[in-house]
Amino acid sequence: MKKSLLIAMLILSLLLLFTGCKKEYPSRQGQLQDTGIFGEHPVDQIEHTAGLNGNMVGLFFLGTGAVNGQVTAGERIRFWWLRNQDTLVPTEMPYGMLEVRRDETKAIPTVEFIFNEGWLKNGNESWNQYSESEKMNMNSFLDDEMVDKKHLVLVIVRISGKDLENEIFLPKPDSRP
Repeated sequence: MKKSLLIAMLILSLLLLFTGCKKEYPSRQGQLQDTGIFGEHPVDQIEHTAGLNGNMVGLFFLGTGAVNGQVTAGERIRFWWLRNQDTLVPTEMPYGMLEVRRDETKAIPTVEFIFNEGWLKNGNESWNQYSESEKMNMNSFLDDEMVDKKHLVLVIVRISGKDLENEIFLPKPDSRP
């Protein structure tokens, strides 16, 4: 009886020890909170660009091999947004990432980046903490790879109806009620 109780206590102690040793990793949202990427940001300029998207894969050995891939033309949009009062960030992305919302309360257009909640809250050991230099480059969190991996879900542009009429590069939301 005492022996089985001692074994049970030993097993319980080991379980508590191993579960208590799990290392906590900071979430991406926690690490990026002070970078200025979250929330609405004033937009300074918007322009339409044409871009190429694609990939190529190949294998060669001793002069023989094969290459496969695709390259497609895609409409892109480039805009400059204020990260903070002193920093203007140029960003380019696929046109299809934008959602334009008419908002009559906006004196100037704003942009908001919507990230995948699971990606933001992830704090496991499969990635390292971001360095200060990585946090300074906002476009590393807004590039095509982030779009392809579905980490960046949506880019919302809020603009007044008056400004939207004059903005030739933004798609016009349906004006019907």
